[in-house]
Amino acid sequence: MKKFNFQNPYVVMCIPLIMYLIEFPSKLIIGSMINSPTFTGDGYHNASDLVQVLFIMGGVFLSRLPPSAKYKLGLMSIESVLSAIVGASLGFLAVKTFVTSFWILLSHVLGSTEPYPLEMSTSNGLWAGGVALVCGIVSLVVGAIEVNVGKKLGHQSMVSDGLETRSDAIIGFSILVGVIGQYLFNAPWLEYVFAMGVAILMAKTAWGISKEGWAGLLHKTIGVEHDRNIVSIAKSLPGVVDVPEIITFRVGSKVVVTMKVTSRASQEACMLLKQAIAFKIVAYLKENEFTDGTFKIRFEYPSTEVHRMAVFLKMFGGGPTRISNSWTDWSHILVCDIKDGEVSRATLSPNSDVRNLRSFILNHHIEDCVLFDPSRSESPESAQLEGIAKLCRVSSADPTYIGFKL
Repeated sequence: MKKFNFQNPYVVMCIPLIMYLIEFPSKLIIGSMINSPTFTGDGYHNASDLVQVLFIMGGVFLSRLPPSAKYKLGLMSIESVLSAIVGASLGFLAVKTFVTSFWILLSHVLGSTEPYPLEMSTSNGLWAGGVALVCGIVSLVVGAIEVNVGKKLGHQSMVSDGLETRSDAIIGFSILVGVIGQYLFNAPWLEYVFAMGVAILMAKTAWGISKEGWAGLLHKTIGVEHDRNIVSIAKSLPGVVDVPEIITFRVGSKVVVTMKVTSRASQEACMLLKQAIAFKIVAYLKENEFTDGTFKIRFEYPSTEVHRMAVFLKMFGGGPTRISNSWTDWSHILVCDIKDGEVSRATLSPNSDVRNLRSFILNHHIEDCVLFDPSRSESPESAQLEGIAKLCRVSSADPTYIGFKL
């Protein structure tokens, strides 16, 4: 037996499509049977949801088309448009539900009109209550599936439609309360009290969906805190002096990151550095439920002053030269003067010439000290650097990783 494919958005969207095909005629029939305007109105609402699902499926198809010469990022923004539309339609329904329920209750209090009496028999009550309960439960489950799959596949419009589907469940439960209230207490007005509360919850959901849609359309930043964290990630990599400029926004499910990076690294090293920055940012985005990213990273050299860096090396027994991972286990210090991203002068000093590391760093005006292994915990010796030089740990012991050929 073939397993259900939850990785295919069209297959997943067929679930609410089938649900609405069953729900909207069922609610119209039950609404006609028991003379319930809310049941009938919810049936028409489900009919509009059916059309909405078809639009969502079309939007997902367009958003998955590859980029073209005219649309460099594809048509992913269509999902933001659909989210804004879903939010607006849900907001309209919330306002309509609240105003209608409030007016009926106000008329009841003033004694001018009474709420619509439901034609309740035992048979009608069981059918109405059963349909409302089943529709509410199914809507909760289907909405949860849409939200979960939409987040995994990075389709914002699916997430928005899932949230809207879950709000349908709350409407169904409020109708169920009204049916029970009429059947047990002969109180048809109870349905409208709950409907007003439901309308407030729907408005809150609509606001959240609309904000997501408009954030994508207006290229709002993914968050100031995220921007700061991305800058910190980039600045933690060896060779990055500063990140003076960063712009982030979303286009559909894709996060676009534009950065200006100040670095003293050579042109070859900057290519490796660009890959390392992108790799680190992708890992961070996935940790924070962003599915994909595209990057534009520009490098610039700092002012033309000479920058001095010390690389701690292991050159024992004539073997290959490696960057040391320890303050104590090294044989030579390579002191490099870097200007315009190139090494203008380099001096190799054996450990026998270094009597006191702190004094050596101070006397040679060293600004950066390079060691291997970012995962290694710092030893007490690293405290000697505080206020003197910056410690940079690289993720490769090969000196060519930071642009040196020894």
